[in-house]
Amino acid sequence: MAGVLFFTLEPLFRYFQKNPSRFYWFIGGMGVLSLAFVLFMELYPFAPDIDAENLKSAFKNAYTILGAVLGFGLVYWLDQAYIHYETKAIWWAQLIKLAVGLGLIIALRIVLKAPCNAITGGHASANAIRYFLIVLFAGALYPLTFPFFAKLGKKREKEEIKEETHV
Repeated sequence: MAGVLFFTLEPLFRYFQKNPSRFYWFIGGMGVLSLAFVLFMELYPFAPDIDAENLKSAFKNAYTILGAVLGFGLVYWLDQAYIHYETKAIWWAQLIKLAVGLGLIIALRIVLKAPCNAITGGHASANAIRYFLIVLFAGALYPLTFPFFAKLGKKREKEEIKEETHV
């Protein structure tokens, strides 16, 4: 499934790289669709005999998508306007960056669950808050560490060059 998504969306993202302003329209459209999904879930009079677990899952998914899309929109704007972070680093620093980032995201996902549920009284909207914060961390805060990872490889290259010149 991930491969299908990649090959389907990759040309779309290449298009948006060439036309960055249109990406805002895309994100806006995703936001409208996500909000429509939430409104449908909140306002539609579901039958009383509907499968409660499926309904609960649909509510969770609606709010999760909304939070993630809103977070992604903010992250994209922050990157375009202010961050412009560099992602390049030597391969082993990239692996460390990936492992640390995924670990922090998983930890954040777990840590935020109880406080978000407490704030919303256990309503599915807790997922919107939680995933908004996770995307904000992953796309705007964690990338602030990327220059550190880029330097790791450069220090190693400088050491190797010094060793070669001394031999």
